[in-house]
Amino acid sequence: MCGDNGTGKSSYIDAIEKILTEKCSSLESGTQTLSWKKHGAHIKCQGDPQIELTLTDGNTDYIVSDKQDSEKYPGNLKTFLDSARIYPFILHRKTLLDFVDAKPLERYKAIEGFLKLEEFKGFEDNLKELLDDCKAKYNDSESRKEENVRALQLRLRLSHQSHVDAETCISQMNQQLSSLGIPLLKKLEEIPDRLKKIEDSITPLKHDENLLKWTNSRTILGEVQKNEVVNSAGRNYSEIRNQLLTRQIGIKGHFYAEILEQGLKWIQEDRLDRCPLCDSTINADDVARHVEKRIRENDEIIALTNDQNQKFRTFVSILTANKNVLTKFRTQLSEGLEPELLKQLDIVITGYNTLAQTHMEQQSPEKIIADLDELDKLNPDEVVLELNTKITVICSQFSDHERYENLFNAKTALEALDSHQKKIVACNRELAHYEESFNQLQILVKQAEQARKNTVQNLMDTIAGLADIYFQKIHPKETIGKPRLTITERGTGSIKLTGTFYGKEDDPRGLYSEGHIDTLGLCLFLAMCRAQHQQNPDFSLLILDDVLHSVDGNHRRRTAELIFQEFGDHQIIITTHDRIWFEILKTVSQSTGNPKKFKAYQIADWTLADGPVLGDHLSEYEWLKSKEGLEAQPADRVIKAGRLLEELLQNLCDSLTISVPFRIRGDYTIDPLWSAFNKRAKEKKSFFKQTRKILESVDLLRKQRNWVGAHFNEWAKNLTAEESKEFAQSVIDLRNFVYCEKCDQFIKRISDLDGVWSCRCERLKYKEI
Repeated sequence: MCGDNGTGKSSYIDAIEKILTEKCSSLESGTQTLSWKKHGAHIKCQGDPQIELTLTDGNTDYIVSDKQDSEKYPGNLKTFLDSARIYPFILHRKTLLDFVDAKPLERYKAIEGFLKLEEFKGFEDNLKELLDDCKAKYNDSESRKEENVRALQLRLRLSHQSHVDAETCISQMNQQLSSLGIPLLKKLEEIPDRLKKIEDSITPLKHDENLLKWTNSRTILGEVQKNEVVNSAGRNYSEIRNQLLTRQIGIKGHFYAEILEQGLKWIQEDRLDRCPLCDSTINADDVARHVEKRIRENDEIIALTNDQNQKFRTFVSILTANKNVLTKFRTQLSEGLEPELLKQLDIVITGYNTLAQTHMEQQSPEKIIADLDELDKLNPDEVVLELNTKITVICSQFSDHERYENLFNAKTALEALDSHQKKIVACNRELAHYEESFNQLQILVKQAEQARKNTVQNLMDTIAGLADIYFQKIHPKETIGKPRLTITERGTGSIKLTGTFYGKEDDPRGLYSEGHIDTLGLCLFLAMCRAQHQQNPDFSLLILDDVLHSVDGNHRRRTAELIFQEFGDHQIIITTHDRIWFEILKTVSQSTGNPKKFKAYQIADWTLADGPVLGDHLSEYEWLKSKEGLEAQPADRVIKAGRLLEELLQNLCDSLTISVPFRIRGDYTIDPLWSAFNKRAKEKKSFFKQTRKILESVDLLRKQRNWVGAHFNEWAKNLTAEESKEFAQSVIDLRNFVYCEKCDQFIKRISDLDGVWSCRCERLKYKEI
């Protein structure tokens, strides 16, 4: 399909894409102001845009619209529709250039759908979720261990700096047992026996169940850590956090040592020579030195960060523990004390709960201190002391309460020792397990990333190899090509594109001409489509939307031959605004095995009311020679001949390197093109000798085009059929001297042969003399 820019070629492609993929990439690109619903419809349309696409399977036609489900169609058609949603099949010129010009990470994302990495990505994501889960469980086990350590220290009246190993705990426990006449512990396994002996001693003293209740309540209160401990933990946390934040002032962003270390690891393992984030050139040794320097310079930040996180967990754990202990006490003892005292207890519990919730996330140092001050105002120590005093008075009313209390405390201490030691041992086992699991999962993630990388690289090698075969068919014997697509970063994925230019491998944008960039992008896309078709032979659709812009005449025919020869098993749709390229495509398609399969359309006009208007697909040259052209109205014949002359002059001034007066908008009309060409043609003696009469005739009659173009003014009405035929024939004759039907090339200036004008096959050749 051929048509000038702005005549609606891409609208057809947009419609096909929307039907088959449920998305129009030119309108649904994520830009907030663009949408299919708003801009896909006619500008004056009140409703949603409507499309119908006819798909033929054998002898049966099926109408597909955006409101129909693929499940309703027969197997072959359903497979086709499902595949169209997965595989890329449209290449727009913008997409072509974006892929070549993209940064490696963006280039990877551009073809990620084609790579079909869903299973790889899903597996890697699951592994990374397991890593995060493992790390979270490790931190949870570490927090539970710290809670049990602090609880055991409190219950055995050990200092916060004391170890809670078996030897230390047994020694502390024996001080209580010795005063009660209970055999001392030698190992933790003897705890059940000592508990039985204490139970035997305490049973005769159980005169009243209330004594057990009050004694147990006082034991629970003994587990509440004093406000001095809470304050100390909070202020230590606030101080270290303040130091860290102060140290970070002047550092742009946050300093993350693990990111630097992991990034260096990727660079060294993958031997990267370009940064995966900004695509700048890098040297792995220089990066290693920089990372080492950054970590060395920020040793203090790393240490402060680790210390802050540790003190943060301790502070939150103490707040949570006190809240839980007081809540447990309040639940078990709901009566028997003054209501006012219980009300004060409820206020303290609420205060601890609020602090614990607030500081689940790290707060500013000022906020931490302010909240500690608010807790002080609640006087939690005084409330706990008053509760203890009241309960002590109540317990003193029972006989033998002192010995009962000592035995009961020894019993609860032994139970706490047994319980917390088992939990600490269990936490240690969990920590060892999660640490080992984390290390093993890291290895699995690394192996999974490498497997994906190898798979993608193999596919990229296949695509690059195919692309080079195609590229060499378009550019034979030019000593350039050999594109390489290299996966340069593990994890997120990044593709580096290089090409070879006379033995040098580098970014093709710095080596190739604009035309070579165009064909390289086209060949890469075609190679992807071929690789895709090998995976899924049931889907064979290829759409090229105005992709060739800077490719010169020497390569156009070879590009057309490549497309029709290599993709003869595909349905091919090509749009272009270049009429010469359109003619070449028609010629090459006719020379294929079944020329009747191909249809050529030319957009004759575009109107707001009717949109694109498809005209006769014949070129101006063919039309002028046809019976229809000979019998047409003089004005129509002159218009066609004028367009053909304009195409000839544009190509000749380009191929013969003829200077044309500069126009800033680039909209060169016939007059300057003709004047520049005619002057140069007269200087080329061998050419002028053969074409003199033709050139003079064109020069004399070309004004007819301007007359006709001036809205059929009075001059145009007097135009005769003979005058229009003479002008048309002069243009046809000129074409025969400058365009070779055999090689489909315009004559070109051969600078190495003293400025000879010649087509590629040298059937048309004009020397200087």
